[in-house]
Amino acid sequence: MLATIAMPDGAPLTVVPPEQIDAMAQQGLQSIEGVVVTPEECGAVFEAAAQMPEGTRYAVGAAVNPTDQSATIITLTELDGAEELMRSQQGDAEARAETCSTYQVELQGETATGESTLVETANESAISTGARGVLILPTGQKQNTTTVSAARGSISVTAISQSMDSPAADIPILEGLVDQVLAAVDQE
Repeated sequence: MLATIAMPDGAPLTVVPPEQIDAMAQQGLQSIEGVVVTPEECGAVFEAAAQMPEGTRYAVGAAVNPTDQSATIITLTELDGAEELMRSQQGDAEARAETCSTYQVELQGETATGESTLVETANESAISTGARGVLILPTGQKQNTTTVSAARGSISVTAISQSMDSPAADIPILEGLVDQVLAAVDQE
């Protein structure tokens, strides 16, 4: 189904095979080992991003824009209680918003500084949430990340755009991608 979704520039999503997703999830878990996040409570975001709840069925599609080296990753998940889980995560994110608006990430003696803000989102017939973040790496490069997630019933969709030293993605573009996926689910 994700293969039917097109980026605004017309580029199709490339569906990532399940074995690659599992390998990336393992790498993600290993990469956060030894990471120290300050304030400490902000580290929960990294841990949650690297794990899927048990019983989750998922598919991942990705598109890379060679012009600005940005990448967009769309994850479609099916999990009983997905909507309730997103409401809970929204509450957690809102509670941490002020504390985690700025944070530091340290790994192997290198420190990166991050900033994060919640953003308003509006997706058709689904609860949704969004966030923007910038991580200034020890090299001085800026990694921009924009995320829009929506859930309806047992389905949730997350669109993440990452870019280095180029402008962050527009929220309406990511909302549109999420809505396309939800519409494709409705057609199944």
